[in-house]
Amino acid sequence: DLKVDLKAPGSEGEYEGIWNLRSPDGEYLLNYISVKIKVVEEEAPAEKADLLITEFSLNPNPPTMGENVHVRVRVKNQGGIDAGGFKMEWYGLDTFADPSCTWNIIGGLVADGSVLMECDFVFASWYPSPKTTIAYVDVDDDVDESNEGNNSASIGGFSVLAP
Repeated sequence: DLKVDLKAPGSEGEYEGIWNLRSPDGEYLLNYISVKIKVVEEEAPAEKADLLITEFSLNPNPPTMGENVHVRVRVKNQGGIDAGGFKMEWYGLDTFADPSCTWNIIGGLVADGSVLMECDFVFASWYPSPKTTIAYVDVDDDVDESNEGNNSASIGGFSVLAP
């Protein structure tokens, strides 16, 4: 067995290396071993948008049953290209069947741009701790993103207080 670690040249092209194998006393064991490699440049990955929730807050936190809570959700496009239109949703509790607030971002977001969406909501019931509220961006998966796994944010461990 013969093992040789080789490193490809850094520039595109075809390369050949010729090796001779000798014994410790200098006798040639093989006439030559030829190694041919072709180096091709990797294509750069396609630039994509990447929507990320960078701010998510409730005011007051914790909310009080029957009183207004103000919700803020900021989304940033941290990707390299503009994102087309998308939908955002906020669920007062992650157990709610329907969103408490919905926003349609019709024009999308430019690369490195952000948008702050706000809404007001009143919890009709008292919910003891621990509860979780959650916000989603690109709900319908309209934007082809470099990271599809970072499209939500949550605040957990709170109660909706009784008045």
